[in-house]
Amino acid sequence: MCRARWMNFSTNTLALVSLPSAFAASKALLVSNRGALAVTNSTINANLDFDVAGGSLVLNNSTLNCAVNCDLQSGSMLVNGGTLNAVAGTTGIRCGRFSGANANFVLSSGTVNTLRFHLGSVAGSTANLVINGGTLVATSPVDPFSLGQIQTTTCSATITNGNLIATNGYSKIADRADATFAQSGGNVAFGDLSLGDLGVGTYNF
Repeated sequence: MCRARWMNFSTNTLALVSLPSAFAASKALLVSNRGALAVTNSTINANLDFDVAGGSLVLNNSTLNCAVNCDLQSGSMLVNGGTLNAVAGTTGIRCGRFSGANANFVLSSGTVNTLRFHLGSVAGSTANLVINGGTLVATSPVDPFSLGQIQTTTCSATITNGNLIATNGYSKIADRADATFAQSGGNVAFGDLSLGDLGVGTYNF
């Protein structure tokens, strides 16, 4: 097993390709400004916080297991095959975690399993979700999916193919800020859905 106690990717790309065993980080793992983590045919076990803060993560037919939280503070995450697991902590996946942040999460294929999926978690942030393949499953019985979670955020979700499943609890489009959900294909399953909870919500089907 490959081990790292702490990692901060700040200026370059770390490419993990066909590792013979799982790469394990026992301390917080951060992909920050100008940093990129590209994982192909490999497994990462993030045993504490996993954060993308201005950098980028690309999963190509790989597995990322997050033991605590998985925050896309700013920057981008692309899941292009494989599995991202963020069900072990208490927060799931949160996108847009500081004022001025621009966070983009793209699921092209593979599976994302998360406790919650929240976009626009801090005032002044921008967060976008694009699903053009694969399956995103949010399992929490409390707010499994929130679009525009906090006031004065700018958020959208676009689904052209694939699946979004959040069948436990209340999901919210325009939770506390205006938000748009656009579905031109794929399958969406909510348990309960609030459209325009405190913000103005738009669902284009």
